[in-house]
Amino acid sequence: MNYIKLKPLSKHTVEVVNKKIATYKIKNSNFKLFIDKISALGEVFIIGGFIRDICLHRKPKDIDIIIDTSIEKLKKVIENYDTETNSQNGFKVHFDNISVDVWTLDSHFEKYNNPKFKKNLYSISKSTILNINSAVINLSRNKIYDRYYNSGIHGQKYIIGFNAGKPSMLKKPYLEKYIQKSIRLGTSGKIKISNQISEFLQS
Repeated sequence: MNYIKLKPLSKHTVEVVNKKIATYKIKNSNFKLFIDKISALGEVFIIGGFIRDICLHRKPKDIDIIIDTSIEKLKKVIENYDTETNSQNGFKVHFDNISVDVWTLDSHFEKYNNPKFKKNLYSISKSTILNINSAVINLSRNKIYDRYYNSGIHGQKYIIGFNAGKPSMLKKPYLEKYIQKSIRLGTSGKIKISNQISEFLQS
């Protein structure tokens, strides 16, 4: 039985994520320097798939990071790395052992239709479409916001559902991407897809 998958996230999760990032830093000095540089720009938030994959004991394919800084300052840091523009108003920075998708707070919230989002830990978590992707860690302060992630835990199963029940808040074409993720994750006997998502796909 996987510990984190079937129990609410906690401070232990923050420790596990920090250890994983420290491992990448040891293996890749360029990655370490990059994290150190962006951390100097402002508060750093890790969100979504990286936390989810660690909780599910899977190898993360990338790290999604949001930084409380200006786009100009971020561009000055990433210009010295192997970087491309990603599909969601941010940048993908490539390293030997991991890639990093990085956004400023402003560019992250540009994807959404809700102008009332406040740029904080709670709103970053709420802005994700699937509950299983909604855990957010403030790496600068070692804090976690896991309310929506934990809402999917039902006994010995995790039920993947729309976060806060509002799939329409994400602008197209991003919605389809999140739906496809939910289908791929829903292959484990411990992970199920909610009726809400099933009904949405059939509509």
